Amino acid sequence: MQNEEHFDLAAFTVVLLGNGPNVTLPPYQLALRVTKLEDLVSANEALSSIRSGDVIGFDTEYRQFRGPHGLFICIVQIATQDDIFVLDMTQIRDCPSHLRRILVDTTIIKCGVSLDSDARMFWDDFAIESYRLVDLGWMIRIAFPMHYRSNPGGISLQQCVADVLHRYMAKDERKTKWEKGLRGSSSSTQAATDYAALDAQAGRELYPILVKAVEVTSRQRKTVIPEDWYAYNFIGGRSIRMERDLDGMYERWSFQVCRWYKGAVITNFWL
Repeated sequence: MQNEEHFDLAAFTVVLLGNGPNVTLPPYQLALRVTKLEDLVSANEALSSIRSGDVIGFDTEYRQFRGPHGLFICIVQIATQDDIFVLDMTQIRDCPSHLRRILVDTTIIKCGVSLDSDARMFWDDFAIESYRLVDLGWMIRIAFPMHYRSNPGGISLQQCVADVLHRYMAKDERKTKWEKGLRGSSSSTQAATDYAALDAQAGRELYPILVKAVEVTSRQRKTVIPEDWYAYNFIGGRSIRMERDLDGMYERWSFQVCRWYKGAVITNFWL
């Protein structure tokens, strides 16, 4: 995994990924231990190692309909500094108590892209709220506003990996039927497990690098960039800010209406 101390902010560029594999970039590969968890006991035992104050990469695989196991969520992926835990919810069929603890702990940072969709699945399946979710796509946009001014949508995890880690993250397992779970030890099951694990690893690896990038932008722009510009809670079925804004509202930060962000793009302060 890349050390954030060696990330060159001045050399940052956006990689044009297109619709196929980017052959100019080396592949992004697993670098952490992967443990597949298939029952409540083993899941709770593994997740008990995650403590308050930790940073984790977080992701889920889900379907828009409830699967045969009775849930929207099929797979949960969590990456720590050393391990990736892949929970097969089609077999566990309940939310492990330590996973519930992790989701509601306001000191545990959960990193990923578009985590409000994942959080909604936990709310719909288990009525569990999620706190301190970090959107890496928003972080990279805040750190490098000029580079994404022509992109009005979200920045994908694949794009973040290409731009920050200079690796190509394959997405050829998107058609996996996650509702069937990860049973067995066949090569296809292992490939699906590794694919799922990679998303969580990327989130964990990107976060400390982007924290430094945001800090540099904050110093150069001589402004304070609060964490809740890119971090939020999911409470009562919707995403809200972690703290009230100056108007006393809890609406999430948005680059479309943020005066600072618009000014950073217009003034082209990176050039």
